[in-house]
Amino acid sequence: MKVHGNILNFVRKKATWIKPQGYNTGINIYNCIAKEKVPLITKQKGILSWYSCGPTVYDDAHIGHASCYLKIDILQRILSRYFNFKIVTAMNITDIDDKIIERAKKLNKPYDEISKFYEDRFWADLRKLKIRKPNAVLKVTENISDMKEFINRLIEKGLAYEKDGSVFFNVKEYSNYGKLVNIKKNDENHDSQSYELPDCVLWKSNKPKEPFWDSPWGDGRPGWHIECSVLASKLFGSSVDIHAGGMDLKFPHHENEEAHSCAYHSSSQWVNYWVHIGQLYCKSSVKMSKSLKNTISVSSLLENTKADEFRLACLLSHYRSRMEYSDELLKMAARVLKKYRAFLNNCEIYCINNKCTISDDESIRYLLLESIENVHEAFCDDFNTPEVINILNRIVKITNPLLSSKNVSVPTVIGLRNFVHQLLELFNIDKSEEQMDRQQDAEVLEILKNFRQNMRKIGVTTRNSEILSLCDEVRTLLKNKGIEISDINEKRMSMN
Repeated sequence: MKVHGNILNFVRKKATWIKPQGYNTGINIYNCIAKEKVPLITKQKGILSWYSCGPTVYDDAHIGHASCYLKIDILQRILSRYFNFKIVTAMNITDIDDKIIERAKKLNKPYDEISKFYEDRFWADLRKLKIRKPNAVLKVTENISDMKEFINRLIEKGLAYEKDGSVFFNVKEYSNYGKLVNIKKNDENHDSQSYELPDCVLWKSNKPKEPFWDSPWGDGRPGWHIECSVLASKLFGSSVDIHAGGMDLKFPHHENEEAHSCAYHSSSQWVNYWVHIGQLYCKSSVKMSKSLKNTISVSSLLENTKADEFRLACLLSHYRSRMEYSDELLKMAARVLKKYRAFLNNCEIYCINNKCTISDDESIRYLLLESIENVHEAFCDDFNTPEVINILNRIVKITNPLLSSKNVSVPTVIGLRNFVHQLLELFNIDKSEEQMDRQQDAEVLEILKNFRQNMRKIGVTTRNSEILSLCDEVRTLLKNKGIEISDINEKRMSMN
């Protein structure tokens, strides 16, 4: 499709970020419009709206995608579990797109079968990395009518136009375009530069033998940028607290989202805080990308690396910074994690064997108090997780030798142990390999239970006694291992 554009004169200026009205959280967060850290202010006390750009489901996710969603998960956990926010999270699923259609043609399958298959695999990959699913997931194909209404409003406002069955957002007519990347229209000043900013497609006219929906402008489907504008507005209206996505989405995707939504809602600021996650790079300083064919799947990663090790690797770099992926990084994360678990185990043993130790070196008590204060400052300073890891390393380095000398009171050791454990728990990292094994066992049992349940339904429906007999045999074998499954209440499963 031909892209229609306007050649406009632009000059770079510092765009204006509008400080929201509401409650100051005491947290400072980087703002790409202000180009500095600013106070995080929410519309409602203790409540925060968060929208994340989701995947286009035409292929398996790679660890570049995973690192982005994992860092978003960590930020949300800090806000919800440390700062006690009630966060309403949402994400889109782009289940119709040129790449999905291309894959469907190549495999000679319906586009919705392709998108459903890869969406399921996407959620499975996130589960493997212990990333929580958002509260609300909105698919593009289930919200087409909302997108047509949104586009029509922009046409009525004179900010979009129809051409040959497609609809375009008129960049020239929108005066506040370019604020995320700090470009504004020249206002009779000199030394301006010319940038070609194509008008963004809102509705794409259909091509032969491709999926389409009817509209006032002709058969077609939504453009990519308008999708998130509509879906986030549908949930959160004219103002969103935080909108997150990869750094590569800042322009043009997020820029267009902001422009479309501000125009639609007649507001000067739609998203109060854009959170952009640094991209994953290979050792050769090349971005991990499907187009470059240098990606690693989540399943391949987890063949030799535990989920907790990858989570810790992501904590070692700031969420806004690029992350350099390498075997050395994963090995270092594994060593650090092993060190933390050994420390927690040492504390447990110390408390059992030294219950009468009551004296303390004053410095060790101060270490705990100082660490608590420093972690709080790090979280308040744009969620500085690398600094938190440094604090944990310092605790382990100083405390371990003192445990050997038996010169720390049990209450202080318990305090240090609990502090380290609580931070690992905050980041959803298990304190021991044993806990990880139990979690994996529970997941395997859930898969087995669901498979047996489905097979039993087939056996009952078809009156196949052989299938029912095999299901009974599995139930008996599991019972012998202390695991009971009830056919009366299929959803209940307990371990003795």
